[in-house]
Amino acid sequence: MMHQLIGKKKNIYIYLFLFFLLSTINNFNFKIFFEENFKIKNIITNDNIVKELKYLIDKNIFFLDKKNITAILENYPILKSFQINKIYPNSLEVKIYRTKHLAMINVGDKTMYIGENGKIFEDKKYQSKLPLIVGDPDIESINYFLNLLNKSNLNYQEIDSLKFYPSKRWDIIFNNKRIIKLPEKNVLFFINKAKKLLNDKKFDKKIIDLRLTNKIILSDG
Repeated sequence: MMHQLIGKKKNIYIYLFLFFLLSTINNFNFKIFFEENFKIKNIITNDNIVKELKYLIDKNIFFLDKKNITAILENYPILKSFQINKIYPNSLEVKIYRTKHLAMINVGDKTMYIGENGKIFEDKKYQSKLPLIVGDPDIESINYFLNLLNKSNLNYQEIDSLKFYPSKRWDIIFNNKRIIKLPEKNVLFFINKAKKLLNDKKFDKKIIDLRLTNKIILSDG
């Protein structure tokens, strides 16, 4: 990375030296040449989400403030990260990386998504099935629980929905209609404990209730 930065700086100095040389020898109008040749002509990107950056066309690349571009991109919660590179003399490269979708949640009449970046966003193009968040949790509670699921031994693809209760506890509902009723504390420990039961081929109960201290209640619903 350091070599690339040094290389870019050397290129800039070479450009400036040649322009000053031309302006001295040939009475060249350096100001006009500088303004015409270092205006941004191309915005290179791997995603159409940065259409807002089209306003940068014909701006001088030397005086481009990356903070302004960063402020625009940060308005897109679907993004996990991005990179902004000046490519002299007249191109701007913007690499953006979308976050991984982890769960769905209904907000009003819209289906929104929770990403690996911990943010809620809309994505009309996304089609894959994800667990649906049910109830009224805040984003902090959602992210905390999804992080626990990620650390657990559960198969994420088998989960249909995640139900949140005002008492701050969760139920996990699977595609096959089995349910794990979790306590408020030591959640990861009890998720993995329930998983051991689910791994037993002889286990045929529908509900694993772990809400009571030191008790596991199994039932058919």
